[in-house]
Amino acid sequence: MTRALALLMVLACATPAYAAERWVSLQPLGEMDPALVDAASAAISARFAVRVRREPARALPPEAWNPSRKRWRAEKILEAIAREHYEPAWKTVAITAAEIGTTRGEVPDRRVDGLAEVGGAICVISTWSDERLSETSEVLHSRVERLVVHELGHVLGLAHCPSPGCVMRDGRSRVPPAQGSDFCDRCRRAAGPLLREQASGSRPQAPGQAVPGVRSPEADAGSPKPAGHL
Repeated sequence: MTRALALLMVLACATPAYAAERWVSLQPLGEMDPALVDAASAAISARFAVRVRREPARALPPEAWNPSRKRWRAEKILEAIAREHYEPAWKTVAITAAEIGTTRGEVPDRRVDGLAEVGGAICVISTWSDERLSETSEVLHSRVERLVVHELGHVLGLAHCPSPGCVMRDGRSRVPPAQGSDFCDRCRRAAGPLLREQASGSRPQAPGQAVPGVRSPEADAGSPKPAGHL
């Protein structure tokens, strides 16, 4: 056996198992309820054909703080994560309990529940709103699960979907907790083998083409919202 071949065998044995398959890095930012991180991790594993690796918690990037609104800029969080690029992660999901916001239309800083690089590699979700809107821990966990699936769907390239009950429908946080947990048939076809199988009878039906949606009038006063926002 040559020295080069022996070295290749050693490197192959030393390569982590996740390097040969798709895996998602789940990055908690700031103080997080471990149960919500568990819920997000379980939702990713259940809906997507990937493995999840939970990273050690780290602080929110200081440059993302917006002192005028007393919250964090979501796009700055994405930029900070992108600079560190978690190799060999296929996608990265950041999760935080902090309030986040970003520019939407003519509004320079509007609160959002999540922001994603549509068709990219990174998204961030905030449990801030859901922790205040949920009456029980079961409802909270359900909302967080849908939120992480929605934003990761954007990362896979999916736009907002008009199909009632589809997890990619806009305004996810206002859907009753028992609804909107799965992808409709149209979104499943668009995502292809990246999604795990689910019972066909449980899938929402898509009546039309997926298009960017708008949040409810009381939330955004009718302002249109890009697909990567929630």
